Amino acid sequence: MAFNGSTNFKKNELISYLQSIGVRFGADLNAYTSFDETVYMLPIPTDKKENVETGFQVLEDWAHGVAFKDEA
Repeated sequence: MAFNGSTNFKKNELISYLQSIGVRFGADLNAYTSFDETVYMLPIPTDKKENVETGFQVLEDWAHGVAFKDEA
């Protein structure tokens, strides 16, 4: 659900952005759920300040800005 849209990233925008900075969906960017937790992996290249700032924006959206659409 967190990859399907949030406050600052509409559906597919997050994946497209992360791929544009070199993060591969599935290989680098991924998540898993167990009985008592969901874990997201978000490896952000730190060579540019903008990447780090946007990485924190992604984390903020995941914390309280995920879009829960009825059709999803």
